Amino acid sequence: HLPFQAGKRLLAECARVLKPGGTIRLATPDLTGLARAYLDRSERSLAWYRKQFGGITTYAQMFNTGMRAWGHQFLYDEEALRSVLEPQGLEVSRVGYNESPDPELRGLEFRDTAEGAQSMYIEARRPGAAAVN
Repeated sequence: HLPFQAGKRLLAECARVLKPGGTIRLATPDLTGLARAYLDRSERSLAWYRKQFGGITTYAQMFNTGMRAWGHQFLYDEEALRSVLEPQGLEVSRVGYNESPDPELRGLEFRDTAEGAQSMYIEARRPGAAAVN
């Protein structure tokens, strides 16, 4: 929902305040997945967008809606998101829909890629032992 530079600043601040051993989970549209759905003419994705927004009849409408829906101003692919997070000293991994090594970060999403959504789920961890209280 932010332009690239504002998102970069926000993620830098998140990284700054993340405790050693802490993890931030990001769920965001996946530009690569959206482009692939457009180029491959994914019927499943077109049906998902039609269900979400109504009136979507072409792949161009699907792609443009995907780029602008929900107020997004910049869509990341994995490379772009890593390019922001890794220089902050975070260990980045891509995880699946509602999956995580951390039980508290599982089951949080509602836009299922199996149904046709183009989302990616990234976890970025601050190296080091978790703080003991």
